[in-house]
Amino acid sequence: MIRSDLPFQAFGFFVFFAAGVLLGAAYDILRIWRALFRSERRSVFFQDFFFMGLAALFTFLINLAVNGGELRLFLFLSEALGWVVWLSTVGRVTVGLFRKLSLFLYRSLFDPLHRQISHAGVQMCRKMEKIWAPLKKHVQNRKKSLKRRGKRVYNKREKNRKGVCGGNLYGSKEGLVDHESRRRAKT
Repeated sequence: MIRSDLPFQAFGFFVFFAAGVLLGAAYDILRIWRALFRSERRSVFFQDFFFMGLAALFTFLINLAVNGGELRLFLFLSEALGWVVWLSTVGRVTVGLFRKLSLFLYRSLFDPLHRQISHAGVQMCRKMEKIWAPLKKHVQNRKKSLKRRGKRVYNKREKNRKGVCGGNLYGSKEGLVDHESRRRAKT
């Protein structure tokens, strides 16, 4: 049987309040993670969904341990109160400190490092262009040799072979087949 006396209910209230504070702290860690890695909307959705699942499991296990699985509204309200107290007091301080720390780190460490890496990349690209410029013409000429040439039909036996109508079987008098002049000649 579940105990329902007042001290036990007060104990349950404080346990759920502490659980709300822990969930608020865990959510602050998630918020710091998002700010640090600049999560997109889709990843924020899945992070929140995963967090809600873990929070529901955590609440269920706390409820099972403290109250034997019996659902009581005041316990869930105390958990929500713990969450709100954390976010409105320590959570604000935590987020403020993290913002100041991240601003300091970005200004003093990440931005200069980014500038150095960008400068090195630009210098390397310039050197690669100097190396590539003489080779570029050679590569372009090499590509030209790989192109297919147009088909030309040469006929050395043009005089010996006559068609049925007495015309040249292989093409024009010069030895090259000229299909356009053949069409004009037929009409």
